[in-house]
Amino acid sequence: MPCTYFFEDREVENVRFVQEALVRIFCKQWKKDDRIIVFTTYEANDKNWRDGGLKDEEGRPCEGLETRLSSLGLQCEIRQVMIPEGHTAEDIWKIFDQACDQINNSDTVIFDITHAFRSIPMLAMVVLQYLKILKKIQISGIYYGAFEVLGPAWKVKEIPLIHRRAPVVELTDFVYLADWATAVDRFLAAGDGRAIADLVKKKAIPVIKTSTTNTAERKGAMAVRDLADSLANFSGIMATCRGLQISEAASKLIKNIDNCEVFDVIPPLLPLLEKLKESVKGFQENDDIANGLQAARWCLEHNLVQQAYTILQETLVSLVLCQVEDLSAPIHLIESSKRQLVTEISARTAQKKPLTEAREDEGTQEFRSLVRDFLREKDVGRQLYRIQNRRNDLNHAGINKHPAGASSFKKDLQEILDWFESIQQHIGRGWE
Repeated sequence: MPCTYFFEDREVENVRFVQEALVRIFCKQWKKDDRIIVFTTYEANDKNWRDGGLKDEEGRPCEGLETRLSSLGLQCEIRQVMIPEGHTAEDIWKIFDQACDQINNSDTVIFDITHAFRSIPMLAMVVLQYLKILKKIQISGIYYGAFEVLGPAWKVKEIPLIHRRAPVVELTDFVYLADWATAVDRFLAAGDGRAIADLVKKKAIPVIKTSTTNTAERKGAMAVRDLADSLANFSGIMATCRGLQISEAASKLIKNIDNCEVFDVIPPLLPLLEKLKESVKGFQENDDIANGLQAARWCLEHNLVQQAYTILQETLVSLVLCQVEDLSAPIHLIESSKRQLVTEISARTAQKKPLTEAREDEGTQEFRSLVRDFLREKDVGRQLYRIQNRRNDLNHAGINKHPAGASSFKKDLQEILDWFESIQQHIGRGWE
């Protein structure tokens, strides 16, 4: 039954098929390399694709969709694909395969789900999500012609054609809900915030570009953009073990989470803000040692085991140096030779081997003695040596005489972290 379909400020008058309206709205400028694919069951082929399958209100045969699309003079290919009804699981899998076969790598897709058996719209969402991963397609839009807002067919017949106006509803955001679910899971499981950052920027950047005044909407978009940047930065710092940047990155991320909570932000982002805050709440401002321990635990929770061992070893070395020297300089200015000495002394202490003969001056001899004494306290030397062995095993891909089993790394790391936290109350500097 003909009506006027409208989408935003565009409309197409007196059309029987919503597909014709969508093509006239979105596809008029398509080129030869583009294509329109119409999936039809055998029943839909006879009733809607071919001429004469339906009759108008006066009982005259109607043109089918094939004829209507051909009359538009489009440059792009128009292709019909026959599919089963979709009443059985076997049918649904056939439709799945046919849809996948028709879409090429890197295609940009506009999808209409107006006329389909009840299971097909759900299948369409699955297919599109699958192809986004498999063939790297882009979803330009998903649309539904809401003819039913006009009422039942008998009632629509009584409405003058000029007043039959049906909206085209965009459902694209619902596909991207799956992207949000995947991105959130990726962050919570592996600490990788890049996918979330990309989604946030896709929503925020257009608002920033189109807003000329300092409105609440623009401020919110800028806050979300800053959150995306800080989240991607924090994830990258943890993945690459940038120990001296952890404190600043964590502080900035926490600040930007707080800023986002002030504004109305992207709906799928709202539940994530609390999870983000929970994930980084243990980090403290300007405390590299405390944050090193927190970072190692964060890495363990996000399955970044190798990073956790690397950060934990360097943090414990820094802790030892903070305890045995009256440091007036920041940790990052500590001489690398002294860090190497701590590692060497911890290994010999753990193995109960004598220290190597030192040719350095008395200051170095005193330093060695202070380090050795501290390492003997509270099992520090043995645990540092334990971390060092595990880190070396990981860094050398287990290519040694006695490689550890894969499952042992997380178990040992959990034990070491628990030990590290248990000595906090006994160590002054870095924990107050």
